[in-house]
Amino acid sequence: MRLRTIITALLALAAAGGSAAFASGTAAPAGADVAAAGIQQVPVGEIAPGQAEYYATAESLVNGLPVTPPRLKVVFDQPLHIMTRQVSQAEYAECVKADACRPLHRLQRNDLSPDLPVVGVNWLDATSYARWYSEQTGEHYRLPTYAEWVHAAGEAFTEDQRIDIYDPNNPAQRWLADYALETQR
Repeated sequence: MRLRTIITALLALAAAGGSAAFASGTAAPAGADVAAAGIQQVPVGEIAPGQAEYYATAESLVNGLPVTPPRLKVVFDQPLHIMTRQVSQAEYAECVKADACRPLHRLQRNDLSPDLPVVGVNWLDATSYARWYSEQTGEHYRLPTYAEWVHAAGEAFTEDQRIDIYDPNNPAQRWLADYALETQR
């Protein structure tokens, strides 16, 4: 089974109020009429197989002190299929209407544009949307892994923060280095 990954810039914005991104593993069942259910199929593009390299996101400690996390290299043998647009306010509102997603903050509940991305959602909201969208389309969608996100970002992904230049014996400097790397992500 070929893993199809559908990713939007909304995942990167989740902490700042973005929305959903997904990956799909199964095709829609024969005869599934998503348009008849009022659900718009998302347009996708393809990211060629390749590799991604990045610092591990887990905290790394040696003798109780923070150290530079290891660099990870992941190889993707199959292409990733990427959403070419973000989940709209109107699409997310359909999920809320179906009681499958949490309502947005009261200041955003009336944002129903089909042309603007939904904002003000977190990782749990995005996961709920992916689950609901999966049920609607007959395909399996999920949020991408960090490695898939790094690969999809391609040359736009950078980790310029040099965390190895900080004094590892000074916990304050290590914390600042880790904080700088995390905020860059």
